Amino acid sequence: MTEFSGVPAYNPQYSLPGGEVFLRAGVHLGDNRGFGVRHIWEAHQADLVKAGCVSIDSVAKHIASIVVPQAPIYCEFRQVKGGQRVAVLKLKMGTLILEPRQERRGFGYYVVTWYPQPRPNGTLVGRVVDPRKLQK
Repeated sequence: MTEFSGVPAYNPQYSLPGGEVFLRAGVHLGDNRGFGVRHIWEAHQADLVKAGCVSIDSVAKHIASIVVPQAPIYCEFRQVKGGQRVAVLKLKMGTLILEPRQERRGFGYYVVTWYPQPRPNGTLVGRVVDPRKLQK
């Protein structure tokens, strides 16, 4: 599992907790089914190669180039199991979908998938922060 920067604690009007961002090896179960590195690679391999990510081993580096301090975070406020999914957008690198989860190591946001197009859907709710600056 790879750890990146973090999602900050938000204004109470959004009721989205802060937490670190994690990328798991994951699993690909088919179209729109799966999470993590394997899902991203299997579902979006052609687009990843166009973006310079030429092997499954370079997916984590590609994701890390998106989850950087000050990258915008959007939320559509559609309830999913476990809480609100959020999207981290980087115009040239695409969009990540993150899912909030309470795991053994604590609360965090886990990478579900990546899309090559920037999709600024929803409400801008914050910006990625350095994990050392997260409120815990």
